Amino acid sequence: MKKEDITYETKMGELRLDFKNPNSNGINFIFLEGVSDVRLFRKFFDLDKCKVESIPGGNGKLEECIVTLLPIHALIVAIRDADFIRINNPSYHKKNIVLTDYHDIETTILSCSESLSSLFSEYTSINSTDFDETLKKLMMLLSPISLFKLKNDINSRRIKFESGFIDLLDFNNFKIDLSQYINRMLSSSKKATVTDESFLRREVESIDLQFYDLFQLTNGHDLARVLASFFNKIHGHKGLSNKDIESNLRVSFNMDSFKKTMIYDEILKWEIDNNTSVFVA
Repeated sequence: MKKEDITYETKMGELRLDFKNPNSNGINFIFLEGVSDVRLFRKFFDLDKCKVESIPGGNGKLEECIVTLLPIHALIVAIRDADFIRINNPSYHKKNIVLTDYHDIETTILSCSESLSSLFSEYTSINSTDFDETLKKLMMLLSPISLFKLKNDINSRRIKFESGFIDLLDFNNFKIDLSQYINRMLSSSKKATVTDESFLRREVESIDLQFYDLFQLTNGHDLARVLASFFNKIHGHKGLSNKDIESNLRVSFNMDSFKKTMIYDEILKWEIDNNTSVFVA
């Protein structure tokens, strides 16, 4: 069975068995949302003292897993995507849960100048002094979608975001066809609580973007899709995908960059509080 196919229940059973193994005494367990997160984070942890595991089912199951397993094994900490939490619920605190600095790990990595420079140097001929501004413009291009998702999250509108949007982007004028995007999402959201496209579009257009941190607002997977399309259409590449972009980001993000994050600071505090050791030397 592929790791991607393991269910939450199966994973919980595996972990309970693992905790019973005497070899797991004193071992730290680092829980993450996805398999790709494991590929990123395992290089930062001492694998003689830690096991880095993905928990299937999304962030809700990740949080549930911590609550369920902490009474069994104390040395557990989880890293979850902040999503919109730092916007909607800045006082959020759950035991042994560490949030990404920004919306998710991809936006957190892109906030790091070294990783941004590595990405843009690989795929563009843009002057390095323009890297930050170019990324900002791409995030602003994506912002109507990001704001639409934010409103869905705040109001629990049950809109699904399974359809694509890349064909709706205009990189020459830095615009997106928001009406078409909303209609596309609504067509696959049979349980949506609001279905008036005009209302939803006007709601997004009325929001003052200056009140939001783009790195908190922007979904990193969406941004990776935008970056791949931008590199393909504007900078002469062919066939680049969001997976290629995300892989580049994971490779470029090193221990020095990781140490600058709030993720590192919070896990370091957890490490000290629990009299344990988790990071590579």
